[in-house]
Parts: sequence; structure tokens; C-alpha cells
Amino acid sequence: MNRVLLYYASQVVTGGAFVFLAASNALSNGAGVSIPTVLMIIGGAGMILGSGYHVLHSNYDRVELGTTTFWLAIVGAVLVLVAAVLSVAF
Repeated sequence: MNRVLLYYASQVVTGGAFVFLAASNALSNGAGVSIPTVLMIIGGAGMILGSGYHVLHSNYDRVELGTTTFWLAIVGAVLVLVAAVLSVAF
């Protein structure tokens, strides 16, 4: 298992969950799009694009991840994804 690629995949999942949360909020809100919603979309897209850029340009070989950083990123991605699904479901 390549820990660095899994780390970047968790960053993509987290960014996608942020975009998903913000988009569902913007579509369900009758008052329009708020500033926090726009910032979540920009931040999530930045996470997706940044992680994709590092993986596609082979910059991931230079990253040294500690065990704590690795597991916090994985658990964080799972928690944000679960929160996004639950917020849309309920």
C-alpha cells in the first residue's frame, strides 16, 4: 500500500465532500448562495486540484508522512464524507 497516494486520495475525498456539501446547501437554499457556501466550493475544488496536480506530476515521492498524519487524514476524510451523506439524507 502506497501511503502517500492514499493520503492524497483522502484529500480528494475530503475536497469532494466539501464541494458536495456546499452544492447541496446552495441548491436547497431558497435565499441564494452565501459567502461560506462559495468558500467551501472554492476550498474543496482547491483540495481536489492540488492533490491531483501533485499525483499527476510525480511530486508525491518527496512527501514524508508520519503515522499520525496519515491516519488523521484517513479518519478525517471518512468523517467528512459521512457528514456530507448524512446532511443530505436528513
